[in-house]
Amino acid sequence: LISAGIDDRLAKHVAHLFIRDPLTIFEGQTDLDNTTTTDHFENIQSTNWNTVRLKPPPFKSDIGWRVEFRSMDIQLTDFENAAFAILVVLTSRIILAYRLNLYIPMSKVDSNMATAHERDAVREQKFFFRRNIFHDATIQPPDSFLCSCGRIHHPEYNWDFDFACNQNSEPNAFELMSLDEIFNGKEFYTDSERDPGFAFPGLIPLVKAYLYAIKVEGFTLKKITRYLDFVSARASGELVTLAAWMRMYVSSHEKYEKDSVVSEEICADLIEILHDIEKGNQACPELFGSFYPCNGAPEVCKHSVERILTADVPEESALLHGQSMSHSAMHRAFESIVAHQKK
Repeated sequence: LISAGIDDRLAKHVAHLFIRDPLTIFEGQTDLDNTTTTDHFENIQSTNWNTVRLKPPPFKSDIGWRVEFRSMDIQLTDFENAAFAILVVLTSRIILAYRLNLYIPMSKVDSNMATAHERDAVREQKFFFRRNIFHDATIQPPDSFLCSCGRIHHPEYNWDFDFACNQNSEPNAFELMSLDEIFNGKEFYTDSERDPGFAFPGLIPLVKAYLYAIKVEGFTLKKITRYLDFVSARASGELVTLAAWMRMYVSSHEKYEKDSVVSEEICADLIEILHDIEKGNQACPELFGSFYPCNGAPEVCKHSVERILTADVPEESALLHGQSMSHSAMHRAFESIVAHQKK
């Protein structure tokens, strides 16, 4: 690969994909011309199950290079799925806009994955994350960025604390942080009773500053902020995860005998209440607080859809800069949802 002119890091990445045999083989795709198709490569590439995956352009395509986020699990409700999907999209935007550097050693990524499997890891565990995520080893967030729309935008940061970094921080240092600190930020303490360590801006405050910079306003901003605040509350531990909630439900069930045996009756009751929560017929403030719009009121979902349908937005304007779905396309999608509800 290197002798063919491939960049050293990319060559090493591709070589690492071929340290094992493919997990799957498709009938009719064993004898192929590798000069005209990339199916053999994709057979290896598609079974690379890391948290992110580099995706080269398909053969004879102008799609371009992509990075695929692969770390999320499907959630109980559409609301949660939408919240995490929107956060991932906006995180990709701030990586590009602020030129963030999130590199940490792969050994620390593996350690984070192991830590994530610990019970109540969101509230009890810490994860390796890079201290200084801003480019050129600067320690402050940028005061402007060049957007894909061709304009210079100026973010407005709004931390609940005075953001200041340790000037002596090693540019490439990484540190153990709670998910609350990673998502919501970490203050630089100046009193003698606490180790000042370092400050961290938090991903969600950076996303909100980005939304301000590109002038997302009105109903769209309110809707996105609701999703971001929900994820913020989950990361801080204010709201429990579904795993924690299910453990609490089972352990407090009248039929549970504290013997680690989850009976068929308990399972049936658990599935029934989860179904009711997902449908919006059962409130669950431990999981959603006041964020989930369908708690005990299915009509609220329909009302939210109707507000989008009647929003005063130009026909072909994008809801976010760079978003591929125009408002008219989104409008048609919500119309089909409303039509389905009326059946």
